[in-house]
Amino acid sequence: MKHLQKARNITVFLSLSLFAISCGGSEEGSSTEDAQQAVTEETTAQPAAEPVKVGVILSGATSQPGYYMDNKLAADSLIETYGADVTVVENLGFDPVALAEAAKNLALAGKTIIIGDGVTGEALKSIANDYPDVTFIVFTAPSPDPTITNLHAYLPQQGLTSYLLGVIAASSSKSGKVGCLGGYEDNPSGQACSGFVAGAKSVNPAIKTSIVTVGSYDDPALTKSATSAMLSEGFDQIYAYVDGGLSGATQAVASSAKEGITLYSSAGSLSGSTARCEFDK
Repeated sequence: MKHLQKARNITVFLSLSLFAISCGGSEEGSSTEDAQQAVTEETTAQPAAEPVKVGVILSGATSQPGYYMDNKLAADSLIETYGADVTVVENLGFDPVALAEAAKNLALAGKTIIIGDGVTGEALKSIANDYPDVTFIVFTAPSPDPTITNLHAYLPQQGLTSYLLGVIAASSSKSGKVGCLGGYEDNPSGQACSGFVAGAKSVNPAIKTSIVTVGSYDDPALTKSATSAMLSEGFDQIYAYVDGGLSGATQAVASSAKEGITLYSSAGSLSGSTARCEFDK
């Protein structure tokens, strides 16, 4: 139970840190201080005798701005603020065997809380029963098996901010066409693009919508190609739910001869924290 409570606290901290990182802070003090206040309510009364040992496994690299970098920055904040013992293993790809091996190595290294990104669910499920004293958490995906007592999930509601973007897009569109680019056919992209379309339809039920899967969150070339295709079909409001690939979308809009185009993105898009107008032409 103690590990579970620590895991909940750390998940809250990571989530709020991702929010603060994505928003870039504010004059009102919306930063990791808010995360610290949320966590210390449970931790200051009985400080841990030794640092909490946390492992983070990520399918992508933390070198580009976006979801993976945000996770690394949140982990760094956890180290700086609480002196936690945190190891981040990144760029593992999507092979469940490689992801499970990384999680297993962290457990063998003494990590008592292991957090994986949204594609790690099956991998963590495959080893969770072998390490009953370790708390495993899947971030940005539902739990692959709610019956495993030491396997938990935290799933942000990606569609909430996307719905509002859809409302804005439909209200702003001159062509009557709005589209969403998702990274993969996964839960985050599915929620984001569905929310965007629902928001647009709430303003204009007859508006033409399109959802296109890019095939990567971090490939600028693929994102540029998908954005250019939408522009050629007359879409003037485009939501790019990608990370490192966002530069490709901005390049496509900037090089287009069309006017009245608005490109929307999420700051730290997969953390579901905040949305913005990325490019207005």
